[in-house]
Amino acid sequence: MAGRFEINDEISARIWGMGGHWATIERDAAGNAMGYVITKKDKEILKQALTEYQDCLQWCTPGCLTGFWDFVMAQFESGSTVVLPHMYICMDPWARNVANKVPGARIGLVPIIGGQGYYGSFCNGVALASENPEAAYWLVRYLSSYEAQKELAEAGWANVLRTDVLGDPKYQTGAWPGLGERATILLDLWNNYQTEDVVNDYLHFNSAAMGKIYEIQIILCHEGVAGLRTIDETVAEITKQTIALQTKFGDLPIREET
Repeated sequence: MAGRFEINDEISARIWGMGGHWATIERDAAGNAMGYVITKKDKEILKQALTEYQDCLQWCTPGCLTGFWDFVMAQFESGSTVVLPHMYICMDPWARNVANKVPGARIGLVPIIGGQGYYGSFCNGVALASENPEAAYWLVRYLSSYEAQKELAEAGWANVLRTDVLGDPKYQTGAWPGLGERATILLDLWNNYQTEDVVNDYLHFNSAAMGKIYEIQIILCHEGVAGLRTIDETVAEITKQTIALQTKFGDLPIREET
C-alpha cells in the first residue's frame, strides 16, 4: 500500500466502491449541477475507508508510510508482498516481473470490490507554454493513434487505453497474458461500472477546484492513517478544507449536511 503519496486515490477507490463520494452533486430537475453537499453518509463512508485502510497498514512494512508506487511495486516484484489491495492497472507489466524473479510465482488481477475503482483523470495534452504547439499536437495525435497504441501495447508499455486496441481478440489469448487480462478488466470497468453517468457524479470531474482539493486529500489522508491525527479529526478536517477550497476556487456552492 502506498500510504503516503496519492493515498487519496486508494481512499477514493474505497469510498466509491462503498457508494460514497467526497462530496455529492446536487442537480436540478433538468439534471444540471447546482452545487455539492458533503452528506452524513459520505462522511461515515470516508471514516470507514480510512479506518479499514489504517487497519491494513499493520500488515505492511513501515516503508508504506512514506512510500510511493515505485516502492510498493519493488516490494511486490521481489516477492516481499503477496497482495496489493489496490493498484493502478497500468502497473501490471512491472508487477509481472515477479514471475521471473520468484520461482513459482504467478500474478492475477481482480477488479476492486464494489466495482468503482479509482478512475484517473490523467491525459496527454499540449501545454499552453509549448514553444511549438503544432508539433506537440501532432506528436500527441500520433501517440494516441491505433497503430502507435498497438505497437506500444505489444512492447509492454503500460498506458494503452484505446478500446479498439485492448479489445482485439488477439490479446485475449494465452500468448498475451498481461495485456489480455488488463484488456478484460478495463473493458468490464468501462462497460459495466465506470459509465458516463457514474463518472459525471464524481467531484473529480466536475469541480474546478479539484486540483487544490486533491492535494490536500493526500496530506490529510496520510496524517489520519499514520496516526498523526484521529480518524474523526481527519474526516472533519477534510470536510472543512474541501468546503473552503471549493468555495474559493470552484464554480458551484458547497455545504455540509449536519
